[in-house]
Amino acid sequence: MGRKLLNNLVTPAVIGMILLFFAMVPGSRCYGQGTKEVDGLRFTVPEDWPVEKRGGVVGPIPIEEYISMKFKNVQTEMDGIKSDLQEKYGALRSDLESLEAGMSKEMKSLQSQTSSVPVVAGADMTGFLSRLEEVEDQFARIDRKLTNKMMDFKSGIEGVNLKLNDLEETLGKIQKQFLKIHEELSAIVEIQERNY
Repeated sequence: MGRKLLNNLVTPAVIGMILLFFAMVPGSRCYGQGTKEVDGLRFTVPEDWPVEKRGGVVGPIPIEEYISMKFKNVQTEMDGIKSDLQEKYGALRSDLESLEAGMSKEMKSLQSQTSSVPVVAGADMTGFLSRLEEVEDQFARIDRKLTNKMMDFKSGIEGVNLKLNDLEETLGKIQKQFLKIHEELSAIVEIQERNY
């Protein structure tokens, strides 16, 4: 009988009424993070929990809708992070491909220059040495570019890890709120069963 009564009691409208009851009783234990006032009624709910008028009753939207909204927000944020990482990965890959093409071109140019230099004792090597210095400079620029790209990529990954930690923390808080609401509903059902 108690389980049947609990099943009949736990509907979105009943949850809204219970939240409304706790929001209106001064000094009651509510686990919301802020107070909202709609049509003269005060609700203690998280700041992002919408309060609407449905069927002539003003109250917070059902918890199922709120959780769905939160998960959609998390999904949107994760999609943004994913596209940002894909964009950075694509740019890094493009830079590496252009670097590889430039290196290949430089190596061919260097090979053609060295093959055209006659092997004569005491030949003038200044042109060859200046070209070699240019290649070394290009290697140094490429190295700096790669180092900067890798640092950007690393900081992007660290940002993603921080966001994931924040999301885990938020989901943990939501789970705690669910457990507290469930405990309060169980207590209300026990009180009603004793009264019958």
